[in-house]
Amino acid sequence: MAALCGSFVELEEAAARGVSAKRVVFVLMQADTPLKGLQRDRLWDLFQTPIYAMLLSADGRIAAFECEAQSGFHTQPKNIAPVDNHCECGRSGPVLEAASVFAGVQQHAAFATMQQ
Repeated sequence: MAALCGSFVELEEAAARGVSAKRVVFVLMQADTPLKGLQRDRLWDLFQTPIYAMLLSADGRIAAFECEAQSGFHTQPKNIAPVDNHCECGRSGPVLEAASVFAGVQQHAAFATMQQ
């Protein structure tokens, strides 16, 4: 296959079954389950291709995607309010800083826990 797409667990399972990717692997993730460095390294070891994260919205749609620079997530203004409009990859348009995305989810989770 030229490309693979799935959650981290699904991609590990695919590799265990002998599935390979020739060009790229996209990891589908929610903002509350960020792709960790060790997970990215594990997928690189399994597939030997670039690994990019795709951030899913609550309803399962692609809300943002990681580019070659891997310094944030590109998004459309209608999906999520951007915090930065600069990316090293040269693409124009809104970019979310990964740390801001995940920090916001953690703050929301902490607030929801306090309300219980």
